[in-house]
Amino acid sequence: MSLPLLYRRVLAALVLTLAAFLIGYATATLRPDFAEKSAAAVQAATRSKIWADREAQNERSRSSLKQLIDHLQSESGYRDLLQKLIAWSKTDPAAALDFVRRYLAREHRNDALSKILADWAARDPSAAWSWTTQKLPNDYTHYDAVLAAVGKTDPATAWRFAAELAAQKPAEFAQTLYVSALRGPISTGNYAEAARLIAAVDLPPGQHPYDLSSMLAGAWGLYEPEAAADWVASLPDDGSNQRAQALVSLGVSWSKSDPQGAANFAAQLPSGTARQNMLAVALNSWAVSDPEHVGEWLLQYQQHADFDRVVQQVATTPKMADANVGMAIGWADTIISEPIRIQSLEKIVDRWMKRDPDAAAGYLRNSSDLSPETLDRLRAYFHGAEQK
Repeated sequence: MSLPLLYRRVLAALVLTLAAFLIGYATATLRPDFAEKSAAAVQAATRSKIWADREAQNERSRSSLKQLIDHLQSESGYRDLLQKLIAWSKTDPAAALDFVRRYLAREHRNDALSKILADWAARDPSAAWSWTTQKLPNDYTHYDAVLAAVGKTDPATAWRFAAELAAQKPAEFAQTLYVSALRGPISTGNYAEAARLIAAVDLPPGQHPYDLSSMLAGAWGLYEPEAAADWVASLPDDGSNQRAQALVSLGVSWSKSDPQGAANFAAQLPSGTARQNMLAVALNSWAVSDPEHVGEWLLQYQQHADFDRVVQQVATTPKMADANVGMAIGWADTIISEPIRIQSLEKIVDRWMKRDPDAAAGYLRNSSDLSPETLDRLRAYFHGAEQK
């Protein structure tokens, strides 16, 4: 091979090697930026497709749901519509809610909004709360739906939402928001957490926590009355009515399952209005259904004015007054408060007079069981009633 030809081949190889090096260098230098731009383009295209697919799905949902609304004729039809709305809201809750606000009639609108919001709040509390505060800023019904749903799984977050909004609203709405936040933990039996939140609540001036305490005491007392009683007893007795109101709510709930247990607890409370109120509510239904046993229960306690309302309830129940009017009068006559005693006796005599006027008149003429003053008053009442 001649030297010029060999030279030309070597030169060509060098040129090709240099070109390859330069191309490789440029590619290596530009690849990261190119890759980033490519990834961003792919992501943008993906987002665009997702958005387009969602809008297409939303349009199909709107079309089918409008047809259901146009032919809505029953509650069963509404329940079917609601199920479809909730199913739609799982992919695009804002679109489903906007649809409800625009197209659903008033008699179903609030119910559908609350149920969709509750479902959304259980999945994404912050998003559901943000939508509600922005789109329905003065609608406490829907605040309630979201706060109650969030409070079932995350009481602290529900409480924080309520506190933040309470700081922006008029003071009188603070308790409403906190009550809504309490509904969640109470419904799941998380009573200790509800009690902790109440203890830490910071209500505006002029607002008191007794509504919150009463709500918890009533709910807790249905299932764990002894634990609820321990908590109520720990509440401050500072004139705010928090403890007194909670005792009444506890008595109402506890008496549904164990009236004697509720009465035993109430009887051990310090003398005063709180004990009187709880005794009255605790024994109300028991006295109506079984006054004899209530009477036996009362015998273990010394006569005291705090028991007057309970004794009145026992003495004036139709079951007691009709079965043994003498016993009913005897119980009523043990009442310490004169106005309550006379009121009770008049009620018993009035019922007796309507059932057996001759026997009632004979008792008032000849009785030695009552004081002369009481008899005179009852005779005057009896004769006045006869003349009407």
